[in-house]
Amino acid sequence: MKRKRYQASRAIIERLDKGPATPKQLSDELLISPSTVMHNLRKFLPGLGLITNLPDGKYCTRWREPEEFRVKSSYDTMRKKLLRPPTPHEISAMINKRSDESKELLFKYIPAYQEPSEDEIKSSARALFKTIILEKLSLPSRQDWFKKGIASVILEGLDNQILEEILEAKSENREDARSYLNEFPGMTPNIEFVEKDVQAKYTIELSNEANRALGSFGSRHMVTEIRIPLKLDREMFLRYKVLIEENRSYALRKILEMSNDYAPTPEALEDLLELLRGPGNREDILIAIKGFCRNGLELDQISQALRSVISEAIRDMAFETNGERKHVSAEDYMEREHAFSIIELLGPGDQLSIERAKEFVFIVLEAGYESGGYLMRVSKWLAKDVALRAALKDKAEEILLKAEKEGQEKIVIGCNNFIKAL
Repeated sequence: MKRKRYQASRAIIERLDKGPATPKQLSDELLISPSTVMHNLRKFLPGLGLITNLPDGKYCTRWREPEEFRVKSSYDTMRKKLLRPPTPHEISAMINKRSDESKELLFKYIPAYQEPSEDEIKSSARALFKTIILEKLSLPSRQDWFKKGIASVILEGLDNQILEEILEAKSENREDARSYLNEFPGMTPNIEFVEKDVQAKYTIELSNEANRALGSFGSRHMVTEIRIPLKLDREMFLRYKVLIEENRSYALRKILEMSNDYAPTPEALEDLLELLRGPGNREDILIAIKGFCRNGLELDQISQALRSVISEAIRDMAFETNGERKHVSAEDYMEREHAFSIIELLGPGDQLSIERAKEFVFIVLEAGYESGGYLMRVSKWLAKDVALRAALKDKAEEILLKAEKEGQEKIVIGCNNFIKAL
């Protein structure tokens, strides 16, 4: 038995004398069991001072470890790990050299080596942070949280922008992240999850190895919250709806509060549209509709049919063109702003709103108004569509040329300003 072990050890030494190899390569090439290979690599041969473990996971004989190979393999390992070229300081521990010596060796053996800039270090740290979190952080959908009655999801150790990128990540991005952590398991974060009442909390703790690689980026304290609308209490909503006749201000205030925190039912939105057709100030009702719509759209709970009903109810308010602008009251102005905000929220596909918006823009230009904030807001909403943008410019030029012939300077100025801003 001992003789066989010595034969295996000798075969491994002879193979490593030809060049570096991984444990799997040795086992496959020499037809030696993985356990025997690992015994030799980790205990027997290192104890005799005959082999060494290289930074890339390969092994070689101590007398066959060339300086160039050590520098290049260490550089490649750190470049993969940091997602950028390493600094001389970052590689010095791997090749057992001082930073100034490491710098000389990098320039000597790595073609076109350049030290990473501060911007490159910051950018790669951000990409690295996202990579190590992406594989381990799997979040339910907003719809799933909603069904469970969770109103708030707290993520300690993550900022909002990176969270959005993680939520939008494609399957291939997650596969890349999985491959990265398989290659560098010491970078794997620890993620703790606690759920209590209507709140869920994730706490992300980076490993010491990850903190060293990320530098100051990894040490930042970041907290992000995902707000999830709750299920609407229909009875409570109806109680305040009925109360509007007795105390409109108080009842609408309570409904506004509900619109911030709850997802709507179709019935609740239809009730608000009914109130919109009644007497009194409509601004608070519009704000409540907007809040409910935002929450409902997040959960994909507003049907296309209901979107059409809502748009039809507020279209005239958003694109009212009767009377001179100076006669529009502050109340009407705010109602128009909120009505258009709802149309923006409901998204494209409402052809009738598009036609009314175009009509509004052209009437305003023909009336000689200078290009103001609301006019441009509506126009840029339309101009997201390339064909509509071209149509707006063509019509504005037509109005401009006609006004020049007729000497209507105010209209000419307004159209010029409009075309430049569009």
